[in-house]
Amino acid sequence: MNKHCTHLNDLLKAEKKAIKIAIKEDKWYLSQINKEDVGWKTAERHFIKNYLEVWAAGYKAAYCGKACEDREDCEFAQPYLNDDDK
Repeated sequence: MNKHCTHLNDLLKAEKKAIKIAIKEDKWYLSQINKEDVGWKTAERHFIKNYLEVWAAGYKAAYCGKACEDREDCEFAQPYLNDDDK
């Protein structure tokens, strides 16, 4: 069993792209509420403060438990696997 993540760079690359999309969506939502463009930095701070921790945990669970090709042999993925995957 792998004691370290062999796909950490893949996870971080995918997560970075997904975070940008999530911030873009949050920017749109905040701008709608405020009836003006709130700007990227404001949306970024709002997302980090209000959503990032929970979002990142969910993203890791989805990636490690479903997408990673080495998930069955990875110690870090074990908590995210279904009994059928183990």
